[in-house]
Amino acid sequence: MPDSLTIYRLLKKDPRYPIEAYHFVQQGLSYATEILQFGQKRPNDNQKKLSQVHDLEQSSSDFQKEIEMLAGIFTSQEGDDATGEVDSPDREAIDDAESSFVVEAEAEAEGRHLSGQELCEALRQYALQQYGYMAASVLAQWGITATQDFGSIVYNLIDIGLMRKSTEDRQEHFSDVYDFQSVFVENFQFEKT
Repeated sequence: MPDSLTIYRLLKKDPRYPIEAYHFVQQGLSYATEILQFGQKRPNDNQKKLSQVHDLEQSSSDFQKEIEMLAGIFTSQEGDDATGEVDSPDREAIDDAESSFVVEAEAEAEGRHLSGQELCEALRQYALQQYGYMAASVLAQWGITATQDFGSIVYNLIDIGLMRKSTEDRQEHFSDVYDFQSVFVENFQFEKT
């Protein structure tokens, strides 16, 4: 299981997206599976056993703790040294961090699998629910301006073992699922109270 240092290195390797972008995708995954019931299928006995081991709510809580810890590290870091190597983060903070920072795109523990398109739709709905008319602006501040960015974030997490994919999944499945300007601005509808 990747540790805090792995997350730190990911953020240094691909600085396009801050930790908040990764957190948003993780929360959107939970929203997709728990609230929207996307990708739902009846778990078999092996998956039921796995669900006892993996708890998405606990992972979400651990993810939040990880973000808070990493935010402290990044604010205290000065940047890369002349060799291009990453400055070592505060080892004590890394060692104290919980190691159960787990995100699984397919929510395997509960027998679910989401396609790239389903996850994009869930992230659209989650962004609107969380940020309303400001959704596009908030996402843009995190470097997310198209559904391809969701794919890049997901595949970064897959590369370090924090998310999983099926053999049929491709990063291209996140390409051009919808246009941000259209879904977040032009077609936005205010709720009537």
